[in-house]
Formats: sequence, structure tokens, C-alpha cells
Amino acid sequence: MPARAARSRSPANAPGFVSRFGTLTGLDSLRPPSRTEFIPYVRAQVETQPPAGRNRFTPGQALAGAVGGDLRVKLPQSLTLTATLNPDFGQVEADPAVVNLTAFEVFFQERRPFFLENADGFAFGDTRTSNSNDPPSFFYSRRIGRAPQRRPSGDDIVAVGINAQTPIAGAFKLSGTTPSGWQIGVLNATTPHEHAEVLRSNGRVTREGVEPLSNYHVSRLRRLLNGGNTGVGAFLSDTRRVLDDSLLAARVASSATVAGVDWEHAWRNRTYTISGVLSYSQVRGSTAVLQRLQRANYRSFQRPDAAHLTFDPSRTALGGHYAALSLAKTAGDRVLGSVTYEETSPGFEVNDLGFQVRSDFRTVSTALQYRNPFINRWSRAWSLGTFSTFADNFGGDQVEQRYALFGEVTLLNFWELSLRNSVSPQTLSDRLLRGGPLAVRPRSLDQGFELTTDSRKPIILSLELGRSTDVAGRRQVSVETEIDWRPLPQLRLRLGPEYSTARAVDQYVQRALDPRAAATFGARYVFANVQQREARLNTRLDWTFSPWLSLQLFLQPFASAGQFSRFKEFTTPRAFRFAEYGVDAGEVTTVSGGQRIDPDGAGPSPAFIVPTQDFTVRALRGNAVLRWEYQPGSALFFVWSQQREVELEVANFGVANQVGRAFADPGRHVFLIKYSKWIGR
Repeated sequence: MPARAARSRSPANAPGFVSRFGTLTGLDSLRPPSRTEFIPYVRAQVETQPPAGRNRFTPGQALAGAVGGDLRVKLPQSLTLTATLNPDFGQVEADPAVVNLTAFEVFFQERRPFFLENADGFAFGDTRTSNSNDPPSFFYSRRIGRAPQRRPSGDDIVAVGINAQTPIAGAFKLSGTTPSGWQIGVLNATTPHEHAEVLRSNGRVTREGVEPLSNYHVSRLRRLLNGGNTGVGAFLSDTRRVLDDSLLAARVASSATVAGVDWEHAWRNRTYTISGVLSYSQVRGSTAVLQRLQRANYRSFQRPDAAHLTFDPSRTALGGHYAALSLAKTAGDRVLGSVTYEETSPGFEVNDLGFQVRSDFRTVSTALQYRNPFINRWSRAWSLGTFSTFADNFGGDQVEQRYALFGEVTLLNFWELSLRNSVSPQTLSDRLLRGGPLAVRPRSLDQGFELTTDSRKPIILSLELGRSTDVAGRRQVSVETEIDWRPLPQLRLRLGPEYSTARAVDQYVQRALDPRAAATFGARYVFANVQQREARLNTRLDWTFSPWLSLQLFLQPFASAGQFSRFKEFTTPRAFRFAEYGVDAGEVTTVSGGQRIDPDGAGPSPAFIVPTQDFTVRALRGNAVLRWEYQPGSALFFVWSQQREVELEVANFGVANQVGRAFADPGRHVFLIKYSKWIGR
């Protein structure tokens, strides 16, 4: 049976983990490892496209190749320099398929090895707290090598040839912790000017810029003092782009800089901690770029009823700040807790090299936890806790209020259970209308339950249930399960089916300008009820045949369907009221490609078209990677990846059946062989 051995007892109420590690001595006669490593690679691949994905620039089958390499140099003072030239990430697991009906970007985890290594050395922006309210991520490495930010458009376009991702020309990283306590992280990466080939209806082929020549830089410095009880640090991120292309100058910022400092101090054997962050951002670009940033839904400078915000169409720069301060009790037998204050000014912006979903708000968050870390007659450990969150925007409108209770227990048989219950009283929403006036956010309730069986066993089962409702009629229920099976020490299989169903009564659809809509400031904000169902099956296989040969498999079929009904318009600012078209106001007529809505029937307001909103999406993401380390540090990869996706303008709620049909859909396949050679001295 697996067991854990310790050199000395570590009390259950003691803080720290790494700081309690022992010191290993007596190994001075070992041969030191190589200080310089170079791993060049050669890659060859064949890519096939389904009939629907082929055009003049994308053939049904294409051969391609690449060369590049990685360099690692161990420097004095325990620092490591890592560099990469034309890196290849063909063996990296694909992102899951999603259907996003919100106005906010979806966050995807980083999986590329170059950026994962020593990633903690670049962390900035978090304080020592048990409850925070969506603070920004200051360094989101997925911004480097992202999909091109511009795509050619126009009614006369026949075909477009464009890369799915922007290649990385080169990057280097310096990281480590010196014996004197300095934690250092420096990263710099460059991506080239990317073009798309465009075929127009007159037969002319042109090349258009889709991503400019860009340089991304991140520096993180932190110093530990007072035996590790005090820490001070600084952070800098900087993005620079060469915008000699007018089309790109109208789409992306020319520069974006974020600078900040953070600090932390602990006392009474690290029982209590105070920590803080202060940062400033500035973005520069064309007026078109700054107009887009001002209108972004996480900012909404154009809101007609926001006296504290001003939309300036001539602006060419945008600046703002983020600050946080936390006081926490981080150790003790029974009671833990924290109080945190955060504020993100309306102009704060980190999305060029970070990830941000909110600005213009101030938050106070609290957490209080009572725990019993000692075994008793019915459990090995248990805890109860409460959270609270209060947030206002900079205009003084309360936009969030939440109270939560949670409980966790580890039973005597090592099963783990957790419960959570969260209530959000009625507040205001400055994001529901996506740039429109304030609306009411109805009172809501969120509940969750999680169960995991004994993690020491060959088979581990987990179950997660979620339920969310509000008084206006919104309802969402989700079920996630996973079977984690280890039939052999070298074999692991994970199966994770997921299913969710949701009903919303406030799904934003579009805005129609109409000066006669005086109550809503000259625009009609169109909403709908939507019924949505989703299902997916996450499958992962890890098989280590020997220390030199391994297989990794990832497969995820996915289906989502949504049906829109009862189209309506928002009627009353600072309320939650709608007028349904065809019932309370106006007329609705089904036409080819959507719905024709006349908002006032025989009145003078112009009619408008709402395109078809119903959908069914089937997708399959998968890759298989066979890795043979034929010599220490040198490897040969055989990779097969596939992406299948079908979109229909009809809602098919048999999503379980749709998941199975995804295997038969035509798809894009990549067969890849990558050879790398370790060279060290």
C-alpha cells in the first residue's frame, strides 16, 4: 500500500511546505551535470483537410517540414538560461471545444513545455488570501503565438489562406533563485509578420497582414528577506508591434506596458500575513484600436448612464491601475481567514500579454474557515467556512454581492466530500446590456457537491454536481464524473463524461439603433430566452511501456445545442423588464435566414433582422503521441492529431447522440514525425 515517509513530524497546523524540506549532504563526489545543452529538431508532417476546408490555398493534402532547436545553459548563481528557435509544439494536447454565448473571452490552460517550465517564477498580482474576486492574470503566455488577430473580410472574398496560429520566431528565458534570495524571471519572445492570401471574386489574389511583427517581454524580480518572512518584488511586461500596415494599425495596439510592485510580510511563525499589489498599465494605438478597447464589454466607456465614464473617439492612449491589499491568518489549529480589498480602474488593461475579464470595480472580500485537521471517530479531517464578496463600480453602483458557505470532509475510508452554497442578493449589472444602461441582476442561488473516492486505490471515482438558479427563471444543472483507473503502475486511463442543461431568460442578441427608443437612450437592446444542452467525454490514456517508450492519448467528443425563443427588448434602465415582440409590443415575422422584427408594429420605428440564432455544434478534438527516447535526452515523436467540427443552424437536443456522431464527421488530420537530438557538454 502506498505510504508517505517523513524525516520529522510536520504538524497539521503548521504553515509552509518547501521550507520544511531537509538538506541532503554528502553527494559532493558526484559528477556534475552538463552546463550546456542543445537539442535541435527536425519535423516532417502531412496534413489532410476535409472537403469543406479546402480552397485554392488549402489543398486536400499538404506536406510540410521545419527545423529548430532548444538551448539550455546553467549559469552561476543557480540561474538557467533557456532559448528556443522556431519552437515546435505539435505534440501538445489540443484545447477543448467550447460554445461561448457570453461577451467574455474563454481562458485556456497553457500546455507548451517552454512556457510551463519555471512558470511560477513569473507569477505576479496575487495576494495571500482565501477569497479574491477575479483579479487579472498579468502574464498569460497563450498570448504569445496566438491565432492571428485579424482576418480578411469583405463580400467579394472567395477563399482565404491563413495559418491557425502565429509562429514564434524565437524566445529566451532566464530564471532561478540565487543563493542570496533573489528570484529572477526574464522572458522575451518574437513573432513574425504574418500574412494571409486572399482570392477575390474578380480573380485577383492579394496578401494581407493578419498579425504584425511583435515582441513580448516579461521581467519578474522578487527578494526574500527576514528568513523568508518578508518579500518584495517588481514586475514589468511590455508588448511592442511594428505597424507599418494600416489594416493592422486599425486592429491592434502599437504598444502595451504594465508595471507593478508587490510585497508580503509574515509574523508569529508565519501565522499572520499582510500582502499587497500595486500596478499601472498603459496602452497606445490608433483611434480605431482605442475605440474598440473603450467599448470592450469588461470596460464599456460608452454606457449612456455612466457619469464617471467618458468615451473619447480621439483617444490614442489608455491608462489605469490595479491595487490589492490582504490581511490573512494562514496558520493555526482551527481558524483561518482573510480580508482583501481590490480595485481595478476603468482604464486598466493587460490583455495584450495578460488575461482580464473585468475593470471599473472595487471589491471587499472576506473568508473565515474553521477546520479540524485531526482524526476522530468519523473523519480524518473536516472544515467549515464562509465567504462574502461586495463590489461596486467606480460610479458607486453595487454590481456584486455574494455570501457563500462551504464544508469539506475526509472520511475514515479516505473518501472526500465537499458542499458549497452561494446566495447573491439582487444588485445592479453594468454588463448585461453590453454597453447599454444599468439593469438589475436578479437574486440567484448557486449550489455544488463533490465526491472523490480513496485516491490510494487503483480505481478512483469522482462526481461533481452543480446547480444555479435565479428568481427570473434562469436555471443551470451540470453533472461531471470521472473514472481514474490504474490497472498497472505504468498504465493510467481516465474517462470523464460531462453533461449540462441550461435555461436563460436574458440572453443578449443584438442592438438596434432607434432614436425613438428614448427610454433606453436611442437603442433597442434585443434579448431572447435560450435553452442549451451540452455533453462531452474527456478521455486520457498514459502508458509507459518502458523508461524510454511512452504513449499519450487525448480524445474529446463534444456536442452543444441551443434554441432561442421569445425575442424581446429591454425596456427600463435600473430594472429587469422586457417587452416580448409579438406579445407585448411589435411584430415578429419568420424570414429566410432569421426573424424580421418590427418593434412598434404600424409605428414609425424601422424594422430589423435578427439572424438565425439556433445552433448545434459537434466537435472532436484528439491527439496521440508516441515518444521514444532512443538516447538519454534525445527523442523521436510520432504524433497523430485530429479536429472535426460541424455547425448546424438548428437545435438538436439529443446531444448524447450528437457526441457519438462526431466520430463520423469529416475532419482535419495531421500526421507528424519529430526527431530531436541532445547535445551536451
